[in-house]
Amino acid sequence: MSRAITRLVLMALTVLATRVCWAQDPAPGSAEPAVAAADTFGWRNKVIAGVNFNQATFSNWQAGGASNVALAMNLRSNFEEVQPRYIWRNLAIFEYGFVKQEDDDLRKSIDLIELESLYTRRIEFALKPYVSAALRTQFATGRDFDEKTGSSNGVPIYPVTSDFVDPLYLSQSAGVGYTIQPGVWTTRMGFSVRETITDVFRGYAINGDEEDLGLDFDECIGNPACDQHKVETGLESITEYARKFEPESIFTSRLGLFYSFNQLDELDMNWRTDLSVKALGFLNFTFGLEFLYDDDVLGKLQMKQLMGIGIIYSVL
Repeated sequence: MSRAITRLVLMALTVLATRVCWAQDPAPGSAEPAVAAADTFGWRNKVIAGVNFNQATFSNWQAGGASNVALAMNLRSNFEEVQPRYIWRNLAIFEYGFVKQEDDDLRKSIDLIELESLYTRRIEFALKPYVSAALRTQFATGRDFDEKTGSSNGVPIYPVTSDFVDPLYLSQSAGVGYTIQPGVWTTRMGFSVRETITDVFRGYAINGDEEDLGLDFDECIGNPACDQHKVETGLESITEYARKFEPESIFTSRLGLFYSFNQLDELDMNWRTDLSVKALGFLNFTFGLEFLYDDDVLGKLQMKQLMGIGIIYSVL
């Protein structure tokens, strides 16, 4: 595991431990009620759509500049059912965007399909049992624009690295969760089974068999000697923080860690942080930062940073 990811994980755990120490202790003998107030039962549904657009054109501009156009769209939904004995939360995130600069072809900028269903049982105990299922993939073909492999009729060719549901990540988990700060900070840990399903890009499903043959990610693309399906079992930890500020500002952070029983010397990480500030009722400023580490795909820390100004609309 690289020094970079080690520092990130230690920093996250330090912040978490500090927050727990600051949290007020409950009164002796008190416990979180297993049954919510009657007026809070039922469904809480929310759907928000957003569009960010940027455009610039230059002609004989002596100061320099590259004409470009960029568009990013996103849709986020949260359907949550609260009942006396359980909470059932269903999240969905859809993101897609592209950018075009000068004479370059249209290039994808962001692309994400993420679904999660979380069922938590409400009991008179600090640790609440849960089960969850999640899916993650993308809409369109992904390319590595840092590596040009050739050209066709003057048009550069860049290698394809992924496609729609290739790879497709599935996970099922069960364990216990703890509320550090009600409505703001929660964490959960449990046993998890993860499946990686591929078609052409089988490097995402590399396991011990491919490693024994000396095959890497690029060599497994379309290679029938590489597996199309990988199953991992291990321990999962997910910590979520969400804070709403006035006026209409929301800060969220989610740290997911996965320790595979198949590879005891590796720790996978996905840490995503988002800030959304709404102004004038419809304009929205967004900032997002995501760190990803998966040694099976790339033995380096991956980073994605997004920032934009656009329109946001509450569909539901």
